[in-house]
Amino acid sequence: AKMRAVRVSWILFFSSVALEFTCGIWGCTFLVSSEGMSEVSAAKFLTLYYVGMTAGRFVSGLLNKKFRAKTVVYMGYVLTGVGVTLIALPIPPIFKGLGLFFIGFRNGPTFPNMIYLTPIYFGKEVSQSITGTQMACCNVGILLMPPVFGWLAQGLGLGVFPYYIIALYVVMVVSTLIYGRLF
Repeated sequence: AKMRAVRVSWILFFSSVALEFTCGIWGCTFLVSSEGMSEVSAAKFLTLYYVGMTAGRFVSGLLNKKFRAKTVVYMGYVLTGVGVTLIALPIPPIFKGLGLFFIGFRNGPTFPNMIYLTPIYFGKEVSQSITGTQMACCNVGILLMPPVFGWLAQGLGLGVFPYYIIALYVVMVVSTLIYGRLF
C-alpha cells in the first residue's frame, strides 16, 4: 500500500509542477496570441501570476496554523479550479489574466504543503528517499510538459492551452484525492 501511495504521489507532484510551469512559460503567449491581449498587459498578468504564487505560499503558511496541510491543499484546489475555469471560458482576456493569478495564488502552495506531508505519511526514516523521488518527478514534469504543450500548440494552435491546463488540473486533483485516501 505504501508503494502505491508513493507512485500516486509521483503523479501528483508531476502534474502540479507541470501545471505551474506550463502556465508560467506559456501563459503570456496564450494571452497575446490567442486572446489578443497587448504584450504589456499580458506581461503584467504574468507578473501577477508569480506575485500570486508568492502571496499564496505566504497565506498558506498562515492557514497552516489553523488547518491541516492536507486541508489547505484541498482549499487551494478550489481556487485553482476557478482560475482554470476562467481561462477556459469564452470571456474577455482580462478575466483569463485573473485566472492565471488564481492558479498561481492557490496552486503555488501545493508543492511545499505536499513535501511537508511526506514524512508525516511515510515516516521520517524513509521520507528523504521518497522526497528525492518526488523531486525527480517534479523535474520531469518541468522538463517535459511545457515543451509538450509547445509541440501541441504548434499543430493545434494556442487555443489548446485551456484544455491542456484543465487536463493537468484534473490529473493533479484526482491523484491528490487518491493519495489522501491512502492515508
